[in-house]
Amino acid sequence: EELKSYDLYLWLTDADGVNSSAVKKMSFTTVDKTPPEFIMEPTAGRATATTVPMTFRLNETGTVFWAVVKEGAPYPYPKRGETEVDLSSLDAKMQVASGMNALQSGRTNANPDRDGTFTVSGLEAQTSYDLWYVAQDAAGNYSEKVQKVTIHTLDTEGPDVTQVFSDVQNDQPLPNSDVTIEFTEGVKSTA
Repeated sequence: EELKSYDLYLWLTDADGVNSSAVKKMSFTTVDKTPPEFIMEPTAGRATATTVPMTFRLNETGTVFWAVVKEGAPYPYPKRGETEVDLSSLDAKMQVASGMNALQSGRTNANPDRDGTFTVSGLEAQTSYDLWYVAQDAAGNYSEKVQKVTIHTLDTEGPDVTQVFSDVQNDQPLPNSDVTIEFTEGVKSTA
């Protein structure tokens, strides 16, 4: 069993069975090799124009590391000479833990089975970000992989929309023209 203390008692006898040692006690504790797990993934609270509060829950004592980049920006970066990122690699976990190449980053302590919180600040208003996160327990084990959640600062303005036609003549669309609708920000259907 992990993280359990044991006592081992040794009594040594030589090959001919004549001489024996005194009983010797050796104590040891097994190591923790189990990665921490998020019971509740980081979840955004009520955002302001430049901050987003986050709440999470971890199954054991540890530290939660986070790094923020603009939504859709490549992160974490692949290893040199590779084109794909293995989110379970130590390299990806270390990028998030160190905040390397992130716009904002941080860390917060976690207690087992209790809500933990942190606030991402210094963000731009009305902007979406990807928050990458990973946990590390007291024994140094990282969670299985780096994960991501998209967060948004307070948005008080609706999007603007523009129609773009592929074929126009005298500022008028032609009948066979393709129509593209462009929004100034991400939108989603409420239907």
